[in-house]
Amino acid sequence: MNKLYRPSVYTIPVVIKDEPGKTLLIHGYTGAMDIASEKIMNCLQPEKRYSYDNIPLSKDVFDRLIARGYFTDKSEQEEYEYLKNFTSLFNRYEKTKSKVFTLMIAYDCNFRCPYCYEGNISGKGHQWSKKIFNKDTVDRAYQAMEEIEPNKNLRAKTITLYGGEPLMASNREIIEYIVIKGKSLGYNFDAVTNGYDLEYFLDLLGPESIKFLQITIDGEKEYHDKRRIHYKDGKSFDKIIANISKALKTGVSISVRANTDGRNISSMRNLKNYFYELGFYNYKTFSFYSALLCGEKSDVDKVKKNTQTSELNKKFEYLSREEFLLKQEQNDSDIWGQDYGVFTKIYRALKNSSKIQFHTIFCPSQTNSYILDPYGEIYSCWDTVGKRERCLGSYLDDIVWNEKERSLWHNRNIGTVADCAHCKYALFCGGGCMGKVLANGGSFESNFCDSYSLIFEKYVIQAYKKYRAEMH
Repeated sequence: MNKLYRPSVYTIPVVIKDEPGKTLLIHGYTGAMDIASEKIMNCLQPEKRYSYDNIPLSKDVFDRLIARGYFTDKSEQEEYEYLKNFTSLFNRYEKTKSKVFTLMIAYDCNFRCPYCYEGNISGKGHQWSKKIFNKDTVDRAYQAMEEIEPNKNLRAKTITLYGGEPLMASNREIIEYIVIKGKSLGYNFDAVTNGYDLEYFLDLLGPESIKFLQITIDGEKEYHDKRRIHYKDGKSFDKIIANISKALKTGVSISVRANTDGRNISSMRNLKNYFYELGFYNYKTFSFYSALLCGEKSDVDKVKKNTQTSELNKKFEYLSREEFLLKQEQNDSDIWGQDYGVFTKIYRALKNSSKIQFHTIFCPSQTNSYILDPYGEIYSCWDTVGKRERCLGSYLDDIVWNEKERSLWHNRNIGTVADCAHCKYALFCGGGCMGKVLANGGSFESNFCDSYSLIFEKYVIQAYKKYRAEMH
């Protein structure tokens, strides 16, 4: 009896609307990617079963579809088990990658943004957030990095400066010490900053020092100044814009992030045009993207139910991922959004005729991320800093691990999340952001899909269009 083959449950079809009759096939565990005709797509309907005797395709085409994984002789359960075993092996490889370090300079910030997820930290008291690194704790932090990963080649060369607000004028002295000492040890730096006091750090910016900045601007001046509020001066838009202009001249790379919601999404095009008018796009080191404004579940519920003050509701309006993507499409916006690496992976695979890169985790917080704060505590995720229950350990004296918490973070992958095992997107999405899982009341066995299939389709099509344009 001839062996029967069925369509794999991990095949992802992406319809190419601009090229009628063509579908881009992507396979969720082989990494294959191919253009399929309508005839092939008819054969790939879930209920179909074929042998070499009855397949209405040539033997060569059927052979290729089998080899690429689109047809399989495995049962659905066998495919699920295959993914689980593959995940286990691949996750071991991911854990061998370089350790990534972040310095949480201080929990203090000079802004009072109404949506900030770190706002709850203020409940620990004003003086608690004022503590910053000093030279002794900086020296100890660098030593701790070597103890966490003794192999110099397995320590990432870039350290991220984070907060709070790391680049406040009052932090100038310790930031300079961190950068100078770090450079002597072979490191360079990225920083996540609001950009308000950036003029005090211009001499520390550049390809060999602080080489990259993420700066947030929340739409046009009117919207931004209502949301990105300096604790003393109030409005901040004009000063940040002036500082970006100065900083670009140093050679630093700058990515402007716009936290986007229902109040400001329609202004993203105007903001991008403004950046063009200012000449920011004359620098290859400048980029701009729109990020969906997310909050902890309790905060989102309060705003959506209108139980907060009317003034707060005027400042922001949370959108679901579906609403966000729909409004982007309605606004005919080419503003880049958070694609979680989809565009780059697909484009590179198309351009290089290679298989797509997979990952079993969402980000390094689940394998090799270490955030060192001024209190001597170690965290894994930017979204959970300062929350003692999420602390991985301490480093001020000897390194002491909270092995239970460390194991929860560093052993979480799509193989440990039941809902991911049957998902054809699992090896692309990595189970979703663990920080957001926890913020929404989930556990380490929970996932956070965030309408990933919609994100995937949008940026697969964009990658394909770019590839096709370059081919002609």
